[in-house]
Amino acid sequence: MNRRAFLATVGGAVIAGCGGQSTQTPGISVGDLDQLGATQRTCDNSVTNSGSIRHDGRDVSVEGTVVGDAICAKPTGQVITGSGTTEGTVTIVIEAAVPGNRDCEECRTSVEYEGSVRLDDQPETLTLEHVTLDGGQTEVARATTVAVDSDSTQTATPTDKTATRTATRDR
Repeated sequence: MNRRAFLATVGGAVIAGCGGQSTQTPGISVGDLDQLGATQRTCDNSVTNSGSIRHDGRDVSVEGTVVGDAICAKPTGQVITGSGTTEGTVTIVIEAAVPGNRDCEECRTSVEYEGSVRLDDQPETLTLEHVTLDGGQTEVARATTVAVDSDSTQTATPTDKTATRTATRDR
């Protein structure tokens, strides 16, 4: 999936939910993860989406396994900052995508990844979502931040992986 199609799909869905906003002010801010890469890729028919979020104030790291449909799939990610009814929420969306027009072995692929991003402000809620093979999105981890000492680190807990939100996307 190309970046524009991804942004149109995710951004349009979020903006549509905000309602009543000026057409001159975007409903969300979307950016790339600072660092994101695959640590391992294997064909695996039993793979499921899973992930975790760790954060220390504005520094956020994610790791997990996203399901792809080709062995050459790489993790791509976006950071979405909400506004309006989703103000204070930052969602990190990961997808296993085949770069360019590469032709490679098709199989249900386990793409293990690690990534990090430094946010402008500490969010109230962090969520980690994966784009599924059918084009939907599933939340794999959520964290609620609270005021803590600057030396402490919080870890998010996995969420129910069966809750899926459907979003239309180009394949």
